[in-house]
Amino acid sequence: MAAAVVVVALCALLFLAPKDEGGSGGSGGGGDASAAGTGETGPGGTGSEAVADGAVPADVLVARERAAALFAGERVGAALAELEPLLLRDPVDPDDLVRVAICVRELDQDPDRVRSLLERALELNEADAAAHYVLGRHLFEIVESEAALFHFERASELAPDDYPTRLALGKVLYDAGVFDDIPEYVERAEAIYSELYERGLEFGGSWYLSATYMYGQLLLDLERIDEGDAVLDRWTELKQRAVPEPTNRDLLRGTLGRVAAPRPVARRAPERADLEFTEIARWEGLEPDGRPLFMSPTEGWFAVNAGDVADAVPVPGGPPLLSELPAGELFWAARDGLWRLDPSGARVRVLAGDFTRSVPIELGEDRETRLEIRGEIDGAAYRVRSAASDLELAVARGAQVLLYRTGGAFGAFEEEPEVVATFEGDVADLVASDVDHDGDLDLVVAGAFGLRLLRHDGAEVGGDEKKAAPTDGDPSDGDEAPTPGRFTLVEFDVPGTQRAFTHLVTEDLDTDNDVDLIATGPNGVLLLDNERGGLWSERSERLPAELAGPRAPVIADFDGDALPDLYGGASPSAFTSRFGELFVRVDAAPTLEQVLATADPYASGAVDLVRAGDAGGLTAVRPLSGDRADLFGEGSVASAAFGDADRDGLCDVLVADANGTVRLFERTPDPAARSLCVALEGVKDNARGVGAIVEVRAGEVYRRLYWRGEPLALGIGPHERADVLRVTWPNGVVQSLIDVPTDVPLVVSQAEGLVGSCPFLYTWDGERFVFVSDVIGITPLGLPMAPGMLVPPDHDEWVLVRGDQLAPKDGELVLQLTEELREVTYFDQVFLEAVDRPAGVAIYPNERFQFPPFPREHVFTVTESHAPLAAIGSDGRDWAPELAEVDGEMSAPFVPYRGQFLGLATPHTLELRFDPDAVAAGQNLRLVLTGWLYWTDASVNMAAARHPDHAFVPPILAVPDGAGGWRDLGPPVGFPAGKTKAMVIELEPGTLDPADPRIRIFSTLRLYWDEIRLATCNDDEPLVRTRLAPTSTNLWERGFSEPVMVGGDRLLEWFDWDGLAPQPRWNMHPGMYTKLGDVTPLIETVDDLFVVMGSGDCLTVRFDANALPPLPEGWTRDWLVFLDGWAKDRDPNTQEALFVEPLPFHGMSSYPPPPGEAHPDDARTRAWRRDWQTRPARRWIEPIVPR
Repeated sequence: MAAAVVVVALCALLFLAPKDEGGSGGSGGGGDASAAGTGETGPGGTGSEAVADGAVPADVLVARERAAALFAGERVGAALAELEPLLLRDPVDPDDLVRVAICVRELDQDPDRVRSLLERALELNEADAAAHYVLGRHLFEIVESEAALFHFERASELAPDDYPTRLALGKVLYDAGVFDDIPEYVERAEAIYSELYERGLEFGGSWYLSATYMYGQLLLDLERIDEGDAVLDRWTELKQRAVPEPTNRDLLRGTLGRVAAPRPVARRAPERADLEFTEIARWEGLEPDGRPLFMSPTEGWFAVNAGDVADAVPVPGGPPLLSELPAGELFWAARDGLWRLDPSGARVRVLAGDFTRSVPIELGEDRETRLEIRGEIDGAAYRVRSAASDLELAVARGAQVLLYRTGGAFGAFEEEPEVVATFEGDVADLVASDVDHDGDLDLVVAGAFGLRLLRHDGAEVGGDEKKAAPTDGDPSDGDEAPTPGRFTLVEFDVPGTQRAFTHLVTEDLDTDNDVDLIATGPNGVLLLDNERGGLWSERSERLPAELAGPRAPVIADFDGDALPDLYGGASPSAFTSRFGELFVRVDAAPTLEQVLATADPYASGAVDLVRAGDAGGLTAVRPLSGDRADLFGEGSVASAAFGDADRDGLCDVLVADANGTVRLFERTPDPAARSLCVALEGVKDNARGVGAIVEVRAGEVYRRLYWRGEPLALGIGPHERADVLRVTWPNGVVQSLIDVPTDVPLVVSQAEGLVGSCPFLYTWDGERFVFVSDVIGITPLGLPMAPGMLVPPDHDEWVLVRGDQLAPKDGELVLQLTEELREVTYFDQVFLEAVDRPAGVAIYPNERFQFPPFPREHVFTVTESHAPLAAIGSDGRDWAPELAEVDGEMSAPFVPYRGQFLGLATPHTLELRFDPDAVAAGQNLRLVLTGWLYWTDASVNMAAARHPDHAFVPPILAVPDGAGGWRDLGPPVGFPAGKTKAMVIELEPGTLDPADPRIRIFSTLRLYWDEIRLATCNDDEPLVRTRLAPTSTNLWERGFSEPVMVGGDRLLEWFDWDGLAPQPRWNMHPGMYTKLGDVTPLIETVDDLFVVMGSGDCLTVRFDANALPPLPEGWTRDWLVFLDGWAKDRDPNTQEALFVEPLPFHGMSSYPPPPGEAHPDDARTRAWRRDWQTRPARRWIEPIVPR
């Protein structure tokens, strides 16, 4: 990593951040930022008023509690109102003086009073660490540095383990040492930073990121470049893993500078309700030694056969209620086969023969049908007409992996399975997961042969054993064209994956929104960290060595902190996560051999480990506290499965004994134990949402789950509704539902729309800001078109703005450049050109998305052009009327794909026939094509490249070959890079035959043509171009526009400047951004010193309208906006997508830059990083986990 990859930001913000900036608090030492690594609790942590009999008046405690809650909710004025009366008590408590001082200071009311209150508190209790800390911070900001240093040193002495106080002391020492040239202070600051850095993430929590950042920058400032780079590499790694970082407000407050509750408050696991479980069904006579696998009500949650339900399901304005659909089914595995049971008592053998493991896997072949059905409304009812949802089963039998496909509604699987792959030894375990994030489920397989990946490459097409064609190394390296559809066998090119494994578990252990793998076996435990793009890193050192054992570890969020924890090992223990960096061992109750399942049978919102009871039945045990409760007490239990078999919102239990008897228990309803019935329906991602992170919050109840496909009843205790249900889909899109009731089963269907394309341009038209188009879409970074094939990014674009779209506002021409998608944008230069020419002359910049050579810089002029006489689509329709002018009426001779292939369409053609006389008389023939592109993304491109039925094919032009066929004019010509943009294709002389003046356009893109014309004039009209440099700029946080759907059922997104979305859409890429405010020097020249802006940012650019020449009579004026820069999205298959870094630069040969290439690292660039790149990423979407 190049020196100074990051710059001083947090240290600059520590005492200078604006007091009105929001922030919910970071996380430290496994908790929130207010309690990290400290034995102190801020003013009132224990209360200096505590007496032997604990006789603190109740009203005082209540006032302090209310003030702490109000302060935590950023209602500082209300907190102060609660506290002011406490100062009238005699004697006054010094902690109350500190509390009031904190509030007065936050409100900027009276600096002198702040000082007076704190000095009075120290007179009463000189050993008050919080008073010293807050006074030190106050004095530092009014530039009394020596006095501030004294109080910070005293606070640090009194609270030596308070991490942010030590951090603040280091900052004060360093600043004083630099400004006053006191080397001793700098050395002390270095010692403090080094100490905090060495103590590690598990001690410092989120504050560790700040310490790492400051320490790395200090080392760079001391010109210890290699050491500084190593420390900053560590900071970058943690940011890439989305380890939370203190907000600016957290940095100002530390832990001692906030109004804390009068006594420590710890989150406890919710209490269990007093419930009963009643047996409601029993099946006997099955083969002994079997095991229930899962409850799978998939076909009840999704579309079903018309013969199984009524035609109309009366649900006005919404999807079908699950209560109107048939009950789900239960699966039972015995030694001689797999049985399907239904709650009525019927059972059907669905496959026979011994097998090791089976997993449900929905390949997605009917997703398009289901989506169409969901959108088809007849009156007030949704009609259900599709086939069953086709849940397949992947089965490990001996050395083979078999695929059983559903043969009919609710019925048996096909008798003859499909052999997916045969291995050199028995398969011990397999899991279904979308490990390559291309929208369908893959299979990961373990055995004595090691780990293997069966990558889903259009497997729903079907085939035979020959489909498992091996490739070497990286899953993205397959050379063989994937036809027909198949599972492609891939080896993990990572050391350690060739040894024997017996169990597999998938999770997102490091919370970076991709699939990680844990494998265990006789030779230890292995953690594979998904680096995306088919790359994996072995990170087993992050796992406890004792986790290896005879069974797969249990993974769940045991302590409710939104991080996955572990339970397992040969001598089983629980391990709680510290940001995925370290797992800390805690005491746990049952041994892993006794654990039959994890569940929340009491709907409390907490995870229980379920084991066989000591005297029969089942017992639920809290993994951290050991608290236990009996679900039911009689009967032997060999295995158990939990689910909601009848979709009534209650947790049902399926148990089996060793003699082949299966019993189904139903939990009694109770208002103290309510649940949400939730299923996920993937649209862009896999059909059942496997790999999504689901969070639910109701009051203080919080649950986080890694979704494994099965619909669940999510307990929320006594609450009638959930405050928030949040789904973070595998592709990173966050979808939140507010005030979700418990009485209606819910299918969360993945929201569909653009996630990444490019920044947006708005202009002032004289009355309002209007959306023009997306910009610099031709400059994507890290975008693959196929495995091993990246788009070479262009770096500049000329954008046409019509004269009626830009008008002066108070003597200025104003542009707004917004980043409203999940992207980071790097602007290097922006300027505006007025283009004057005679009336009647149309202009078009020579811009389009294409592979090199990029189009030459040129502005075409057109005075004479002709619409096609006919435009026959491959659908048989004549689209000529839609192509006559730019009016929003667009041609669409295709069926657009949705979901996994969003942005592609069925292969289609437009056959254009022009006027023979115009062609014969034409002088310089050019096709002017104006269209609207629905962007694909990296995952769509990768999925299409591997699928036999899909391909990414930009427009290809062809002309008649004279023999009844067509002759291609060459490779694809590119496409318009955005919404309602034009591109010009110059036709060589003789290309069009006046006797048969037809030209055909073929493509598979979702590209709507709005206007197509054939220019027949010369390209030689006079132009007067006047360049305007920016006079001022402002980078600011705007938020996100609410998309406006246009184009009818085409669901095309337009944007209204005045309509802001009520909820944020994305979080920023982790990393450092350009500071807010005037950034004009950064966009004046192309110099690789960018304005770096992220999701929610807006760059306002102003130009002097009075600097333009007057228009000659009979002339007209349009505009060209010049933009130099790049954009990068965060799609799981985009290269180097997780972080702002690495930075692009104009001299790079590709992106990501290959070894030996990097953004410049010189004095000029370091100054830019230090002075401009000082804003940490904003977390627009706040966590819902209770703090």
